[in-house]
Amino acid sequence: MRQYREFTDPSGTVWSVYRVEPRDVSPSLARLRETLSNVPPERRQPWLLFESRAGDRRRLTPVPGRWDESCPESEVAEWCAAADPIPPAPLRREEDSQLPGERH
Repeated sequence: MRQYREFTDPSGTVWSVYRVEPRDVSPSLARLRETLSNVPPERRQPWLLFESRAGDRRRLTPVPGRWDESCPESEVAEWCAAADPIPPAPLRREEDSQLPGERH
């Protein structure tokens, strides 16, 4: 199973890509998560983390089926373009502290 690769996108940005495997949790925490409607289920599946040398971060879930193959950089660049941007940590904490329905 491939865990890491690097590629350069069409604009010349160099990206590192990591396959992230969520950690196992205790059975009691797993049961609690099942009752929480605001925890996205994809957070419990593997995902790809894209990080540029400029500090941009993106997340793609689920991991594309061709990730383990020797696919061209152009395909990996397409995945990166389709990935969700990850805001800097202070912004994530602010978003997480808001109640559902408060986001603008």
